[in-house]
Amino acid sequence: LHLAMGNPESLKLRNSSFDQLLPFWPKKQRFFPKEFSNKTLIESVQNIEKAGLSANEYLVVYSSKEYRALYFSENVYEILGYTGAELVNLKTFAFFNLASISHLKFIYHLKKFDNAFKKLNKEKGFNPHYIRNSVVGLKLKTKGGIEKTFMMINQFQVNKDFEVHDTNVCSFIDISHLYSNKKYWGIYRAFNDSDSSMKVYSSKGKAAKRFISTNGKAILKLKYEGFTDEKIQELLNMKKASFEKHRTNMLETTGAKDLTSLIQILKYCDIIH
Repeated sequence: LHLAMGNPESLKLRNSSFDQLLPFWPKKQRFFPKEFSNKTLIESVQNIEKAGLSANEYLVVYSSKEYRALYFSENVYEILGYTGAELVNLKTFAFFNLASISHLKFIYHLKKFDNAFKKLNKEKGFNPHYIRNSVVGLKLKTKGGIEKTFMMINQFQVNKDFEVHDTNVCSFIDISHLYSNKKYWGIYRAFNDSDSSMKVYSSKGKAAKRFISTNGKAILKLKYEGFTDEKIQELLNMKKASFEKHRTNMLETTGAKDLTSLIQILKYCDIIH
């Protein structure tokens, strides 16, 4: 799925602040670990904070080698009720302490996503410079016990063997107002100089054969451009029953509350831009 669209003011869509985060990790270039440090990553997050993070997004610097967080943006307190220091002091990655019971297998399935995607690209001989993944529907509990739904976005610089640097940054965006069920799914993409590879995985760690159909993409494109449901049906020469079926399938597959919410989620995933 790739929707190259405009940006109508009426929907007020935006990218994640994460997309501004790594000026020292330019696209289409391989990483050189000795050129930056954990301190550099933390300082980059702090610079983004000074510029202003969205009220529903916090950033985390974490060690994938030690499997623990090193730094949380200060606004995590407004979102989760914990200070960054409290979460860092949990030692192990904060997910295990905050995750809903229904998502305790999340890390296991996320690893399955990673391995399957890497295997697929290696079989194709795809030689990426960086990988971006967006996992949607993650349930985390606030300090007050309120469950919220998040999207987690990571971007990794990789070498030819799909190895990533030990320390990384990820964005957590509260999408509770956009999401309506307990499913979660991940979009994985790898990029090289001239091409990209993408795969969608379901909450059980399996590849999703049909994420959004061709007709579904056409509906989303016109919805994003500001057309009413009735006008979309007219433009696509589509009966109301067929339109409703495509809409239902998209919402059930993605967990979005409505089509406008789905567009916002795909915007955060950097699928719509």
